[in-house]
Amino acid sequence: MLVIDPYRTWQTLAERLKTETNALHRRQLEQIIKHMKGEAAGDIDEILTTVSPQATYISYDNPGGPRRFEGHEGIRQFYHQMFEVVSVNLEFFVERLVVDDYCVVTEGANKSAMKGSVLAAMGITVEDPDGFYLTRGRTLVVWPFDRDGMILGEYIYPGFSTAPAEAAQRRLLPEEIGTFHKAPRCG
Repeated sequence: MLVIDPYRTWQTLAERLKTETNALHRRQLEQIIKHMKGEAAGDIDEILTTVSPQATYISYDNPGGPRRFEGHEGIRQFYHQMFEVVSVNLEFFVERLVVDDYCVVTEGANKSAMKGSVLAAMGITVEDPDGFYLTRGRTLVVWPFDRDGMILGEYIYPGFSTAPAEAAQRRLLPEEIGTFHKAPRCG
């Protein structure tokens, strides 16, 4: 049985898209879904097709102050750092969704597969350094948009998350980690 299902990441947005009548809001939801699918595929180039070159990511996960990643090169660095720590196969189940003319807000539960080697590098004993370990948390993301419909950034507010020592207690089996498969491109 899947513990991490990357397809759940855009499920709520896709459901909203079915009933959304505002054309601007539809374009924003479509852009975020494309972005999320790029993340699920680990395809940074695809992600950047949804993000303005002037975008800024700000992550409020650091006790020393927020981390900022500016422009496409900074955002590329953000994803390289993230994928060094966790599998691209993560789940962010959006429970609350707010859409307006200038931004979209998503909030919900997230699950990721942290690399055992990262835990071991923290000095935490793990059963298998080549394995993956379950982390859970809650996250709120503000997605501002520019006038061209491009994402101007992600302002990421992590809430509760699994302590690394606790994560080391829950090794994931390969069959528990879902994988996103991009549809083949036509033409």
